[in-house]
Amino acid sequence: MTVPSDRRTSLRRILFIFLATVALASSVYDRSLPADAAFIGELGLGGEIRTVSQADRRVAEAANMGIQRVYLAERGMPKRVPRGVELIGVRTIQDALRRLFT
Repeated sequence: MTVPSDRRTSLRRILFIFLATVALASSVYDRSLPADAAFIGELGLGGEIRTVSQADRRVAEAANMGIQRVYLAERGMPKRVPRGVELIGVRTIQDALRRLFT
């Protein structure tokens, strides 16, 4: 199945928003993000972190890149986890920030 290019662009923007929000919070809190962490999910207007398609493939790709911790929607936790990767399920952006910075 091929995803139309306009939908791929939209998905990239959605995924980037979660990461950008965490990066902005990192700056506000004056704390750096862990170099071994990835953030997978869609950030909703209410601050909820939503699942994305093919989370297992995204986690596997992150593992191939040396990522050891993956923050993602609690509801979308993959069943298969690559060796050496810790999955951290979050419900909201506040939950993600609390787990990152406390």
